[in-house]
Amino acid sequence: MTFKTDGFLSGDLHIFINQSHIDFKEWFELVADLNKTTFLALTNLQPLKDNKQQLTAALLFSRAVQSFQAAILLAERGMTSEARTLVRSCAETAIVLAAVGKDASFVLKLVESHQKHSSQVAKALSSNPEAAAELSTFTLASLQRVIDDVDALFPNGKPNGYILKDVAKDVGLMGLYDTVFRSTSGDAAHPTIGALTRHMYQDEAGEISDLRFEPAQEDLPHTLSMSISTLLHALTPISEVFQKPEFERIKDDFLPRWKLLQMQYEVNQVK
Repeated sequence: MTFKTDGFLSGDLHIFINQSHIDFKEWFELVADLNKTTFLALTNLQPLKDNKQQLTAALLFSRAVQSFQAAILLAERGMTSEARTLVRSCAETAIVLAAVGKDASFVLKLVESHQKHSSQVAKALSSNPEAAAELSTFTLASLQRVIDDVDALFPNGKPNGYILKDVAKDVGLMGLYDTVFRSTSGDAAHPTIGALTRHMYQDEAGEISDLRFEPAQEDLPHTLSMSISTLLHALTPISEVFQKPEFERIKDDFLPRWKLLQMQYEVNQVK
């Protein structure tokens, strides 16, 4: 299995991974240390089953850590767009976690948002003749039950979701929203021109000279930096919900290392 025949599923990719760890040694050392410390703290979380705020926060934190780990796996393999898409997911999770940490009633917002989405999907499938034609009678009946159940819960109106930007403003995380969630929307998560440039070579005139399909180190430090930043942002609310200062200490320990590497990266970008 070579890259020329199997692409990113090739066993040869370990050569690129090893080289990336050499070229960006300090970044990957920080990632490894932060991951090990945070994961150990995560495995020691014991949410009370009758405490919806703790249980939801623990689930969100688990999602954030897993998204962080997945982003690193993709980043070290040179799959920049895919890694940054997961970083975006991690940032969204960190913002929602902060909202749950600030106000336990936000859990109800999450439930209502789920109910809204479930009802909308069920209505879309049921009312689309092409989709409905491919569904069994049992499935269509199940979809109708979803619609009826949600309608019964909200007899005087429709369930409401939430707007992430508004949530970010409320919890004081507009910086994370703009620098990570919004920026990775245009250069990774969606098939925009910005994202498509990662799949082409350009000549000096800016014209497309060839298509590109290969692992790339461009933006690797920046991708790792955003990954670290999102996970650090998730540590404060989980510390507050569980009254465990060790999570905040993790943030305090790793924040200076991240800031130093980020500053060095920005200086090198100017040169």
